[in-house]
Amino acid sequence: MNKRRLGLNIILILFLLQGAFNQDASQESNKLYCIYKDGKWGYINNKGEIAIEPKFDVAYDFFEDVARVKTNDKYGYIDKQGGLIINATFDNAKRFSEGLACAKVGKMWGFIDKTGKFVINPQFEDASRFSEGLASVKINDKYGYIDKTGNIVINPQFEDARIFSEGLAGIKINNKYGYIDKKENKVIPPQFNDANNFSEGLASVKIGNKYGYIDKTGKIIIKPNYDNANEFSEDLASINIGGSFLRSNFIGGKWGYIDKNEQLVISLKFDKAENFSDGLAMVKMCSRFGYINKKGEFVWKPTQ
Repeated sequence: MNKRRLGLNIILILFLLQGAFNQDASQESNKLYCIYKDGKWGYINNKGEIAIEPKFDVAYDFFEDVARVKTNDKYGYIDKQGGLIINATFDNAKRFSEGLACAKVGKMWGFIDKTGKFVINPQFEDASRFSEGLASVKINDKYGYIDKTGNIVINPQFEDARIFSEGLAGIKINNKYGYIDKKENKVIPPQFNDANNFSEGLASVKIGNKYGYIDKTGKIIIKPNYDNANEFSEDLASINIGGSFLRSNFIGGKWGYIDKNEQLVISLKFDKAENFSDGLAMVKMCSRFGYINKKGEFVWKPTQ
């Protein structure tokens, strides 16, 4: 009897694992990637086939099966068939996260659901997406955090505030960045000239004029040798050498990718380089956009 029960349990586990594998495989096969072609943005599938014809002025990645697009100078949202599910009526908009998205009407930001209805009315001077249950908002020129009901849970007091990621959020006090937890404890005291989100246990920070990476104790793990540095994704991070900030825009230099041992695994040759997702990353070369794999090989050659 016990052997029979054990056998049934094994069969059940294998069935569940097979179902999970099939679901993951289905999600990966349904993944769509932005492309830029003939002056418009559209999407390809993981085979490099056109899934949504290029027809948008700007298009962004899908999150929660929805992507924001810009058309006729307004923002809206599409599904994976390319149909508008939220009309392009917003002056600005950000990605969906935890079921909500920031949307701007006039000069104020609020939060909409997937029907396009405002669940938190436009009232903020700036706002980030929800992450780990909280979103940073700007009120009277200071940043704090709200929950999904719109209640303030961390009072506006910061000069800048990033999203919570892996339990910590970058905040700016007296022109220096550090990190707080959700109880407002300064886990890493303000000391950096810039600070980005934690990802895979590391965050890029600016020390002097260069970027490096720290762990959650504030210890430098990768020395500040870069002119810009993005977060780690799938064990790789895009870094820049030779570029500089012009006001709030970063220009110039070349981008490549490093691993967590600080080895340059994809050489510095791109004008722009995004994070890896499902093994692919968007890159820009000479005003053309394409996708590379983790070997640095083009799987979708740059198009204009």
